[in-house]
Amino acid sequence: MTRIKHDQYAKQFLAGLLEQIGQVVTNQEISGEPLHADLYFVPQHVTEAKIKTLGLLGQMANSGACLLEPFRSQPTNGEIRTCLQKLFALHNQLQRQQYKRAKQDDTQPKSIEEEELPHLWVLATSASDRLLNDFKAILKEPHWCKGIYFCGNGFKTAIISINRLPIIPETLFIRLLGKGKTQQQAIDEILAFPKDDIIRTEVTELLSIWRISIESKSGKTKEEEEILMNLSPIYQKWREENLEKAMQQGMQQGMQQGMQQGMQQGMQQGMQQGMQQGMQQGMQQGMQQGMQQGVQQGMQQGVQQGIQQGVQQGSLEMQRTFIENLISARFGKEEIRPQIVNSLLQLSPEESSRLLIQISREELLAKFGH
Repeated sequence: MTRIKHDQYAKQFLAGLLEQIGQVVTNQEISGEPLHADLYFVPQHVTEAKIKTLGLLGQMANSGACLLEPFRSQPTNGEIRTCLQKLFALHNQLQRQQYKRAKQDDTQPKSIEEEELPHLWVLATSASDRLLNDFKAILKEPHWCKGIYFCGNGFKTAIISINRLPIIPETLFIRLLGKGKTQQQAIDEILAFPKDDIIRTEVTELLSIWRISIESKSGKTKEEEEILMNLSPIYQKWREENLEKAMQQGMQQGMQQGMQQGMQQGMQQGMQQGMQQGMQQGMQQGMQQGMQQGVQQGMQQGVQQGIQQGVQQGSLEMQRTFIENLISARFGKEEIRPQIVNSLLQLSPEESSRLLIQISREELLAKFGH
């Protein structure tokens, strides 16, 4: 059960990073076999800059299509063999599809080139020497850093022992999937980034959604409690920064609205007062005094009302952004529909986040999609 739960969180995190450079499919069904790969990635728009940004994860993605299988604990020999079974079944599926296309096009069928076949990356929080020796997995320095062990070329498989990766910027995103001190060290590195750094923003959001997913569950395991504790500092920073951002946006919108409302109210009140005073003291003097007093009063009232409305609107926009991100992480961006988001905004933040973690896509559409 622990493996399944960790898979869900790790897949959401990896998918959020990789979707910017290719197609990501979670729970990829492999036809002809009762198998589902955790994450299947096909590079599509990889650039040198994006590879550099993602570090080791970008280097893995740039090596070609691949399966990624994350483990919260050291996998057993049997679990690695199951991953290999998924990989070879996928190879067979792709070959059948190529033969089928050749038949439809009335061309000579050809086998897929070896370098075009997907790789398998087993992401393990740890891997013992015995496990690595059982699969004849070895380092490939200097092309790949320490902690990455490749099986024989024909297997197209590598085992990444996350706790053995060097503590360098290139391994940061993979180390975030580690355990204990390994994960905590990576989180501290992320928090040390400048507050306005786009990578820091994206990663803190992904990790915060991961934490919320765990926190909303009942009956947490010991490992989930550990993840919850490790992710607490970055989640707290994310909440504070989003609240600050929402307040700033709210203040700006409030000031703008307040100025507009103040001018309108000032003009109206000024005209009314000016007309009244003008009838008594003279139209010109009354209009001047009325306009001045009305604009001042209107500005004060408008700014106060605008600030209040801006803060409320900013808080609502923060909740809307969070709901949209959580829907995207669980079901894909295509399910971010106005009617669903607006319905969830009627609930408290706690109720909406708990519901989005537990509900299925079908239940979400049935309950809020109409």
